[in-house]
Amino acid sequence: PANSDIGEVVVPGPAQLGQTIRRVRELRGINQAELAELTDLHRTYVSKIENDTPADTLGRLLRIIRALGLELVIRPAEAAMADDLNVWR
Repeated sequence: PANSDIGEVVVPGPAQLGQTIRRVRELRGINQAELAELTDLHRTYVSKIENDTPADTLGRLLRIIRALGLELVIRPAEAAMADDLNVWR
């Protein structure tokens, strides 16, 4: 099942996000070129994200999130969609 290959993943920084993207991509049997095509991005950009090249915008967003006492969590889409109504209450 495509969305049961990971549980929730807390993302404290860009490195963890890149590692999670790579892990899920590999679990799903997609190479970087295929992911780039699916996202309309260049393969080298996908590689930079996966290999912890500093992502300035993401790093700044994560600093803001932490400053607000929050955390970024990635989870399978079905679980996220089930809670959509509760997100903005």
